[in-house]
Amino acid sequence: MHDRRQTTGREPLVPALGVRITALPARAADSLTCRDVREALEALAEATARARRGRAELVDALGEEIRRLPPAGSPSRPRLVGLRRAVHADRRPGPGEWTPEIAAAVGGPVRDAVRGWLDGRAARAALTARLRTAVEESQEDLTRALLAHTACRAVDHGLRQADRELAALAERVRGGTSRLARKPAGRLTRFVVRSAVKTSPYSSLTAVGLAAWAPSGPAVAVHPQATGHPRSVVEVNRFVLDAVRAAAPRTPGDRVRVHPRLVRAGARLLLLPADAGRIAELRLPAAEEAVVDALLDAPDGLPAEDAAGAVHGPAQEAERALGALFAAGLLLRTGAPSRGECQVRALWQDLALRPDPFGRTELVRTLHQTVCAPAPTCERGSRALTDRAAELTSRLAATVPGLTRPTARDALFETCVVPGTAATCSRRAWRGPLRDLRAVRRWLALFDENLPLRLALAQRHLARFGPGTEVPLAAALRLAADEGLTADEWLADPAAVPAGAADAPDRVRRLRELRAAETDRILKSAADGGGHLEPDDLLSTAGIWPRWVPRPDPGVAYVQPWQTGDGLAVVVNLVLAGPGRGLTRLGRLLESARVPVPAAQALPAVDDGPPFAELAGAHGYSMDDRLPGAPLELDLTGEPTASAVPRLTPARLRVRHDPDAGLLELVYRAQDGSTARIRPVHLGMTAESHLSWTARFLLRAFGPVGQCNPALGLRALLPRHLVPGRPHGAVALPRTRVGAVVLRRARWVTRARDIPSRSPGEHEADHMLRLANWMRDQGIPQRCFVRTLPGTEEGPTASGARPRPTDTKPLLLDTASCLLVRAARNLMTGHDRAVAFDEVLPPLPAGRPGADGHVAEFMVPTPQDRWDGEGCRAAP
Repeated sequence: MHDRRQTTGREPLVPALGVRITALPARAADSLTCRDVREALEALAEATARARRGRAELVDALGEEIRRLPPAGSPSRPRLVGLRRAVHADRRPGPGEWTPEIAAAVGGPVRDAVRGWLDGRAARAALTARLRTAVEESQEDLTRALLAHTACRAVDHGLRQADRELAALAERVRGGTSRLARKPAGRLTRFVVRSAVKTSPYSSLTAVGLAAWAPSGPAVAVHPQATGHPRSVVEVNRFVLDAVRAAAPRTPGDRVRVHPRLVRAGARLLLLPADAGRIAELRLPAAEEAVVDALLDAPDGLPAEDAAGAVHGPAQEAERALGALFAAGLLLRTGAPSRGECQVRALWQDLALRPDPFGRTELVRTLHQTVCAPAPTCERGSRALTDRAAELTSRLAATVPGLTRPTARDALFETCVVPGTAATCSRRAWRGPLRDLRAVRRWLALFDENLPLRLALAQRHLARFGPGTEVPLAAALRLAADEGLTADEWLADPAAVPAGAADAPDRVRRLRELRAAETDRILKSAADGGGHLEPDDLLSTAGIWPRWVPRPDPGVAYVQPWQTGDGLAVVVNLVLAGPGRGLTRLGRLLESARVPVPAAQALPAVDDGPPFAELAGAHGYSMDDRLPGAPLELDLTGEPTASAVPRLTPARLRVRHDPDAGLLELVYRAQDGSTARIRPVHLGMTAESHLSWTARFLLRAFGPVGQCNPALGLRALLPRHLVPGRPHGAVALPRTRVGAVVLRRARWVTRARDIPSRSPGEHEADHMLRLANWMRDQGIPQRCFVRTLPGTEEGPTASGARPRPTDTKPLLLDTASCLLVRAARNLMTGHDRAVAFDEVLPPLPAGRPGADGHVAEFMVPTPQDRWDGEGCRAAP
């Protein structure tokens, strides 16, 4: 929230490369496992495998002995049958099933085999007892290690931000004044292990920093503390500031404007939807409609007294009309802060000009001095700062009627920023992975989740309005609602026509055929090549795809480097569509932490093709506070921003049919009547599902192409004949690698009900053994990540608790740790939903970049594309 221009005199720059680094080194995860437990599990697995092979041979040998005896009159025959059943079930023989008489009745080799089987059972029982002892003895050591990690400054500070009660409990347990029960121990385990092995946009788990390209040298070098300890940047979430700004008394000098989603269509006033797919038609009193008409002709707003002058009547009537429009949310105050200005400072200066019976001005001034001061280092700790900021924010929220006092977690957003350059990457080493990533994105464009909706919209527009026609945005939205093209089912399964769309347009059905053919072809090639594809093979059919198949737009890939025997490879975690998405947020954090971005390391502007228009505003949260990343802004919320780029409003947006490409375009009609095509884009870090309905529709229908989440999506690479959840089994999906890009880690998918769960009264070691054996039988590594797949929950757990949203986040599971097994148990028990087990890649011991062993994830802009009039094409 610091204004760098006050100290440097220049505009901050968006970095061309960023890095996120875990708070704890990866070895912290190893400290939560027990070597004795692992050795006992491995010994039991080997002994069980030997016993299984020996039992099969012994069952056959006993069958031969039984057939050698006469069918009747032999007292040994029924006993041998019982013994054979005992061996087959691997249970202890019953009374009379193994006696000296029975031993004498069988041949010597069979007798020795039975005794060996019994000795093996005794040995395995001893190993099981050893496992139980190891698990019981390890619990104290593992809990001690867990608590030691919570005492780490970064983890303790992040834990206090995320869950103050849990942090206080951990402190009491470390001080010996309280005991750690299993449930809070599981929550602490999840927090600590994620801090060690997974990067996250949240400060409690990750530090972010500037990375730089080097001409040569090591492929990856990470040094998070080489330039000093990380600095803490504390931000007040925007919903608190917006509520205070809206509650401030109005003054005659205010400039006002209508809400950007309010548009006029002929004689009707329409409000574009925020949460539902239907447009609301408003019927306002004459005075209020006069104010709205005056402001619709002034996109930059008018002084409040000029807006009131549009009412032909007494001043009281004009004031009543303004008050009613403000109360309905149809009228907003303007006065956005200048570019780069701290939002808290802007609010303080605005409140200072207004009557203040609640003392808000002084609270905001103190809050500004607290959070906009030079960022303290995370090593020194910023606990006092965040405590003070949380107290001030809570007191400020209490002055706003109807606003619940937010917790520190809700009110504040804190990020650790590495000063200086946190990592360097060799351009030479990364050239191959980036080239292959371009090919991967081009192929995945066929499976873009928004393409079915765009094709259907274009064909329905053609049928209703005709080729080459241009209509207002409100008309296009109404068409979509009338034709049933607003439901999320159009995004649910990119590999098929959505359910209930029997009358889907021809091109949607053609897309389904193309996707099915490509899926079968690639899966066959991957099987033939052991899961390894060459980029040329991936794109061998792209040349004959229809023109309406899009080409990927610029974006940012979140990848982890993996040093293999063949050179550097990258593992894709996420690809976000939109130029600099995520890097513009990093640029704002670097600015606040006073970390300069050299001009040579700045992200170049996208100057090819129709301009991007990024959705304006922070949508209530500081995660969307960022540097401008596009030449235009599209205002759907009316929030003040710190950007000086031109702002567009929906009132002048129109939808045009392109008869050559057969798709729709979004165009902006200026006041002089000229039109220009634009591309809406969301460059904030808030998930699209949290945006307004109109914003989501614009992004789905006209936004950038190329977003991909391999962990949650990639249905293109899921064989259509494999259905997760077959009884007692898991569907194995092999690792998919395209050149030097790992597009998907090896994955096993099953239903939670098929995973061994702990029975009431069962010893914990026995459940760990059954789980380890089941995973081994399915081919699942003993150390892996486990998560639930979103959208597959069919009800609450057996205990009545519903799945948590965090269950879709990956959690490290290691069968050699009772803590990690307990922490993951909620993901694997009692739900009729899909559970995914993913391999750990890059491997934690060998794949850790940097000597300190912290896991790092890089934010890499995808290669610059070129616009050819039909879409983007890869640069040569």
